[in-house]
Amino acid sequence: MWKKCLWRGAVSFTACVTVNVLILMAKTMSMVRITGDKQTLPDLVPEYAAHFENLFMALMVQTLLCGLIGFAFGACSVIMDIAKWSMVRQAVVHFVLTACVWVPVSIFCWGLGRYWISFICVFLGMLVTYTVTWTCQIIVCRKEVARINEQLLAREAAEGGN
Repeated sequence: MWKKCLWRGAVSFTACVTVNVLILMAKTMSMVRITGDKQTLPDLVPEYAAHFENLFMALMVQTLLCGLIGFAFGACSVIMDIAKWSMVRQAVVHFVLTACVWVPVSIFCWGLGRYWISFICVFLGMLVTYTVTWTCQIIVCRKEVARINEQLLAREAAEGGN
């Protein structure tokens, strides 16, 4: 289970860092086109940027912290594999464990609680994440139920033939 946890965390870390870099590149290219200044970098929350000597370092740390959020979500996804637990219990435990990572990072990087736009973005991100997670879980559960039903029908057919 730990190996699966670390693997999923590593894959999610990589995916989040990649997406973050692509978004930063797109934002930077857009800003360069708009302003014409080739030295421009995407805007950051001023309170966050003040912790660093330069914006580039702040962006790098933000990228790694986004990866950390991804790692937490990926690693904690093994909770969804615990068949003995209800989907509600799985979701609540997953939410609590991942919130221990994403809430502090969101407060630090994006001013969660200070700016409405950061609250809306984080809320929408969580909504999308849990919608995808629940949808995947429902699909997996339906397939599992169909497989069990097929086995039961096959067993009944075999016993009925005896």
